Amino acid sequence: PLEARKYIPVPVSEVSLDWFAIPEEERQFLKPQERERIGTDVLLVAIHNQVLEKFQQITKHAGISPRFYEVEAFSMGRASYEHTTAPTMIIDMGASGTRVYVVEFGIIGIAHTIARGAQDVTLALAKSQDMTFPEAENMKRQKGLGASETGTAVLEFIFSEARRIYLTYQRKEEKSISQVVLVGGGAELSGVSQIATRFFDAPVSLGAPFEKVAAPAFIADVLRTTGPSFSSAIGLALRALQK
Repeated sequence: PLEARKYIPVPVSEVSLDWFAIPEEERQFLKPQERERIGTDVLLVAIHNQVLEKFQQITKHAGISPRFYEVEAFSMGRASYEHTTAPTMIIDMGASGTRVYVVEFGIIGIAHTIARGAQDVTLALAKSQDMTFPEAENMKRQKGLGASETGTAVLEFIFSEARRIYLTYQRKEEKSISQVVLVGGGAELSGVSQIATRFFDAPVSLGAPFEKVAAPAFIADVLRTTGPSFSSAIGLALRALQK
């Protein structure tokens, strides 16, 4: 807790802390100046007590007893990341916002939030086509990004911001990001990956969390299509299975 105070921007008494040491075997992949440092590299996680209490109340009223709680970024990373010595960027395209993570050695290295999401694509489409939100949402799902140039502009803004994070990370860490994985409901929109490809040098793909679990072959196509939306759920389940 004494060291945590240096990094947590609120009083330590207001948050719940967890941490774990970065495995020593991964240090061989660090830069020489990093390997020479004395001490242990630690990942520190903090969540505001009020947020945790809110989820505890929800699960209590639902009559369920969770074995653990986890920050969504960790579940997302577990479901989307293949162990490799090179960093992976994960872009979680939610309704109200987009979260960008860089994962290395299975650990979230950085996390950023972009204040645009799939909902903004729908709003732009509704405004440009003079239709209601439900009508625009339906058109977006049926026709994809071909329905509106304004909707495409929203995604281009999201990926331009993600590219800035991508370039900053590579410059600061002196490492190349090996791949970009798109997850979340917004990633299922037709044409998203093609737009994203224009912004990154690394290969871009859709998250496929169901490839990490056994499933009947006859629903493989459905799971491949809906996979990006289930990344958090699958990642959380994988943690439980590892116990």
